[in-house]
Amino acid sequence: MQPKDVKKVWDVVKNLVKNALVLEKEFGKPQDIEGGIKNGQLYFWQARNIVKKFH
Repeated sequence: MQPKDVKKVWDVVKNLVKNALVLEKEFGKPQDIEGGIKNGQLYFWQARNIVKKFH
């Protein structure tokens, strides 16, 4: 992976975390999120509450 590619991946990961936290705040609970990335654009198509805690 080239350094410029690492920056692109890092930007997508930061966007994913930011948006996942928005969903968690909106729904009031941690979310199990399904989605994908196409051409650097992040898409969520399903989110549901996490119902079991893992230790």
